[in-house]
Amino acid sequence: MDIKKGEIIYPGVDDRVALVQAEQTISDVVDAVVELVTNSDDSYSSLEEEGKECSGLIQIQIKRRKGGKLQELIITDNAAGMSSEKIIEVFKYGTKTSEFYRGKNVRGLFGRGLKESILAIGTGEIISCSNGIETHCKYYWDFEEEKLALQLISEAETCKNCGTKIILHAREDKDVKCYDYKTLINKIQDHYALRDILGSSRRKVELIFHKTGLKKDSLPQNRKLKYTPSSGQQIEDRKIYLKGFGVAWFRLFEAIDPLEYASNDPGSRAGILIKTTRAILDNQLFGYGKDPYAHYFFGEIYLPGIAEKLRQNVGGLIRTDRTGLNWKHQFCKELENEIVKVLSHHIDRKRKKDESSRSKPVMPEERAQKIKKLMKKLNKLGKQLLEESGIAPETSNEQDPDISGLTIIPTVANCPVNQYRAFTVYNINKAKNKDLPVEITLDEPQGKFDLSDNRIFLKPHKKNKSLLIGYFKIKGYRLKDKTGLHIKHGLEEDIAEFRIMEMSRKSHAKSALFTDLRFNTHEEKPIQRVFHNRSTGIIEIFVNFPGIYPYIRESTGEGSESPQGSILLAELIAEAFCRETARRKVDKDFKDPVGKIDKYHQFYNEHLKQCIPIIHSIWVS
Repeated sequence: MDIKKGEIIYPGVDDRVALVQAEQTISDVVDAVVELVTNSDDSYSSLEEEGKECSGLIQIQIKRRKGGKLQELIITDNAAGMSSEKIIEVFKYGTKTSEFYRGKNVRGLFGRGLKESILAIGTGEIISCSNGIETHCKYYWDFEEEKLALQLISEAETCKNCGTKIILHAREDKDVKCYDYKTLINKIQDHYALRDILGSSRRKVELIFHKTGLKKDSLPQNRKLKYTPSSGQQIEDRKIYLKGFGVAWFRLFEAIDPLEYASNDPGSRAGILIKTTRAILDNQLFGYGKDPYAHYFFGEIYLPGIAEKLRQNVGGLIRTDRTGLNWKHQFCKELENEIVKVLSHHIDRKRKKDESSRSKPVMPEERAQKIKKLMKKLNKLGKQLLEESGIAPETSNEQDPDISGLTIIPTVANCPVNQYRAFTVYNINKAKNKDLPVEITLDEPQGKFDLSDNRIFLKPHKKNKSLLIGYFKIKGYRLKDKTGLHIKHGLEEDIAEFRIMEMSRKSHAKSALFTDLRFNTHEEKPIQRVFHNRSTGIIEIFVNFPGIYPYIRESTGEGSESPQGSILLAELIAEAFCRETARRKVDKDFKDPVGKIDKYHQFYNEHLKQCIPIIHSIWVS
């Protein structure tokens, strides 16, 4: 498609889908910076792959209005530049324009970053020099036509070097958040998606910051941006094979001091970076974000297979707002399970080491017995609230996953010698699935095993009518024997692994929802007052959280039997119990995301009515 000077074309969809996607993806100026700096880096990378020398300069100019709102964002590079034809191709909405889909090793997995950044902020100008031609275009939402519009302002010969300048003007009716200078530096430098770019010796990234709308003119502030990795000891360096993604390389480090981490904060220093070919896609602590011992760990797992899946148009791997991987996807779940196996071991090791290094006062025996009795009662109540009728899995902390097809749970199970272990089989509730049996076979068994059934029929889930469910059991007779489990339901298949291992009493206790109550005194500024660790079952009370001390003191729980302390402790234990059971019940019985929070609060209050009398009868009375 050709475009003439002054001409306006409408290269995309004729509805507001583009605007909605832009607002979902770009929430503030940092999101736009990430997208546009990534584009500049991709352009440099393409030149470098061709053996060309590049300056690697990327300049970020930000103008901030009074009141913390963005006025203008300018990104400039000296990379390949774009012709008018290329610009038109880039702005065709709904097409995959990134070089990534042409096999280039670049970060642009979607080819939507420039378009969405402009639409979320207001209007955009593109001034690009390529092969001796300078092209100046404007991209915006035409409110009269209600379409995306691209206008060619000028196109002329030039002696300028190749490169591109993107100018984003914030519309007056849009309040795009813009941080102060120091906050911007930290948010850009620490953003996980930019760490490889800002840590590369081939890139020179500069921030120039202007304040506008003040009575007195202020001089611009500028800073070279550089990412400095956290320091720590490497404790893992292993190769992992994942059924969905193939080979992955996992490195894990332990810091001397705890690192900053907050869920959904792309600048968090703790966490595992999920990386594929020239892109960092996510940073996660996988449910351990509120565990203070998890904040000592950081690392990365590199999976080239993610890029290959995306090139093969495998959908659903990345969230639509591009804030990370979609952890409900079956491939991503497998990845999470493998990382958690390693990470949880080191978190528990860190916790035990820390606890053993501190001399602890001894808890009175009467209080310890009350805790033991209380945990037993809470587990019984929790089981009643969550259990399924029929042959339920032996570990009470398993829950219905998000099911998209034939699924066996758990995917890996350990069991003592000569004891049965139950597995749960799920599938979608369709007529054809009800009539067909699920065939169960052993896959490469190493030892002797007994299956309770070689075939089972799935029945409708009593609480989730969209699912079918069934159970079978297996046991083995010799330590260290193992076997794969292969299930087939029509044309669908899934696998799991069963292993015979020596299981201590402590290991059995961990299968309970609630195993112990502890009083944490070493966290000086805890971020919450009570925490339930799903992997250990321990309820932890943070004594130094405002409002808890002086009513409850010391690691032995001093003051917890006083009138004020006992009521407060009962409230904290009930909070931890109901959070866990309500969340499990919502995940298990309520698959529709619409209204899920309301359901959670409903279950929370229902469970509160049942657990409060039990807790009071043991602790308060």
